[in-house]
Formats: sequence, C-alpha cells, structure tokens
Amino acid sequence: MLFGDLHFHTEISFDAGLIGTSLNVHDAFRVARGEKIRSNTGQPVQLIRSLDFLAVTEHAEMIGLATAIRRSDPRLLLDDWGGRIHALFNGSQQDRMAAFGEIIEIGTVQGIDPTAGLGLDGDLWVDLVETIDSDNEPGVFTSLAGFEWTFTPKGDMSNGLMFPETKFDGSPLTAEYAAKRIRWEPIHEMTQIKGDEETHPLLSPDDEFADFERWDVANLSGPAAKTPEMLQYEYARSALKLGLKIGREIGVNPDKFGMYGTTDSHTALPTTREDNCFGKYQHTEPSPDSHGMDVIPAEDPALRIITAQESASGLTAVWARENTRREVFGALTRKEAYATTGSRLRVRVPCAIPTAPTSTGSRS
Repeated sequence: MLFGDLHFHTEISFDAGLIGTSLNVHDAFRVARGEKIRSNTGQPVQLIRSLDFLAVTEHAEMIGLATAIRRSDPRLLLDDWGGRIHALFNGSQQDRMAAFGEIIEIGTVQGIDPTAGLGLDGDLWVDLVETIDSDNEPGVFTSLAGFEWTFTPKGDMSNGLMFPETKFDGSPLTAEYAAKRIRWEPIHEMTQIKGDEETHPLLSPDDEFADFERWDVANLSGPAAKTPEMLQYEYARSALKLGLKIGREIGVNPDKFGMYGTTDSHTALPTTREDNCFGKYQHTEPSPDSHGMDVIPAEDPALRIITAQESASGLTAVWARENTRREVFGALTRKEAYATTGSRLRVRVPCAIPTAPTSTGSRS
C-alpha cells in the first residue's frame, strides 16, 4: 500500500496565497519527501513519516492573482479593479480582509473571474507542471499535477447538490448522464480538514462515530446551518444507497464511487497526524494563540468554526505494485483506493483458495 495526499494548495492558489501562505510547490514536495523546512510562520516542520505521493491541486479560479499581488504585477496594477485590490492587500489587516471577502464574493459566489483578460496566468500552468515533474522520482516518490475547479452556485457549496436524484436543472437523470458522471467522478473525497463526509448522526443514529470532526455549516455565501433534507444528498453512505436506487430505475448507477482522503491544506504543508498537525491555513499554524482563532467567523456561535475544529485528516491509500504515476493513477481510476483520517491503516482482503473437487462417488 502507498499513502499520499490528493488535494493540496500552495502560495499559488488565490485563497492560500492571499491569506499568508508563502511556501511554494517545491517546498511542498520537500516536506512530503521527509525533509525539514521552515513553515510559513518560521517554525521548523517535518513529517514523522514521509508520503509516497502528493498531488498539487491549485485552484483553477483566478490562478495567478496571488502571485500578481505579491509581485505588484503591472498588468494587475493597470486594471481599475486590480489596482484597488492590490492597494487593499498592501494596507491594514481590515483592508486585506475586506479585499479577500470581495474576491470570494465575486469569484466564488457570483462565479465571475475579475482577472479575466489580464493574462495573469501566463505560463504559470506550464511552469507549475515542469516543477512538479522535476520532483517526480519513479519507484521512490510520485508527484502528480492537478487542479481544483470549484462549482459553487451562489456560494452554496454542496447543500444537497452533491449526489442529487435529478440533473442540476431539475430534469430527470438519464442513463447517458449517469454513465458520464461515474466515468468522470469515479472516486469521492470522503475526509479532509472539514471532517468526515461518510455519514451524519441524523442519517446513522446508531453509529457512534457518525459525528466525527464534522463541520455542519455552509460557509462561502455566509455561515448557515445545514437543514435535514439536504443531508442524504451530501454523505457517502446515503449516496451509495441512492445510487443503487437510481441504478434500478434507469439502468446505470451514477454513484458507484470509490473513496479517498486528503488534507485540503492551504499551507503547502501536508501534515496529517494529530501529534504533528500544522493547521491548514497560515494563521492557524501552531502558536500560543491559535487554538481558538476563527477559521470561519460568525455572529452565531453555533455557526462559528475555530482552529480547534480543523481536522488533521486525511490520507489516500492506493494498492499499487510500484510507486509510479502509472500505478498510482491506475489504482485511483480502478477505485483500488480508500480514505483514512491520517492513520496508515492497511486493509487486508482474504483471497479464496480454490480446492480440488471432491468425488461424491456413484450409485449403481
């Protein structure tokens, strides 16, 4: 078994880079391979056990914005919106938070790229892939290039939209649609910083672990509580049951997925153990004051998420014959993978041993 992380951000992602992450892609791979480096807040950090593979998945939205602000890119400064945002990020803490909130509102909730046409991405993707390739060492360590594209209509995140019984526009599912879905979404991220997405206490009242490190809050459009009718369409166990139901009705199961775990770290530090957790954002790295800091602020205490609620999770385990891109990616596509909350649990599957047929004799 090989263990690694498939959802991970460095200073290139707009949210990570704009809230203080300064470590780059190469730094991330150094840590993943077991080297000791300095964290974003200047602390020594090293994994207790190195990873076997790591995928860097920067946000596709507004890629290049954080880099442009940090470098005072002329293309950004000459744009009215870009110049104003740059000034805010170089102002007070209050100004920076206001700018970050505006970017989230425009880019994520409204789904508009305010940097479109500025060419800030340039050769960034090519450079990123080349850097990732340089850290790939077949047989020893696998580096993977990816990206995160976030579909959040009106900032709703999931809110019952992840595993629907209809298409997004409300029309009925078809066998063709279901087949495309399971082809392009063969595995599901079941655990990460926000806790487990396996099940919910209301869905599994007899499961004592159903409430494990769960953020039951929608946050991109503003903190809001989940409602019970959403839940069966958000969690993996109920989705697997819904998929069987849909499969009987239309002939194709759209939710016959495998599962994997990640950190969703925004620090370029792939730490996954509770005894070596470095937080998932620059401002939640270890410090005397970080325990009760806001991750998601809210006036209602029931909707507020603090540092102590950040899960150290998680990891993806894959069954592979060797540590290469071909084997790791192949295992994922075949769903020969599983999620853990950071512990390197090894699944053992007993194989049936064929036996010679026994003679039953004959009757005369």
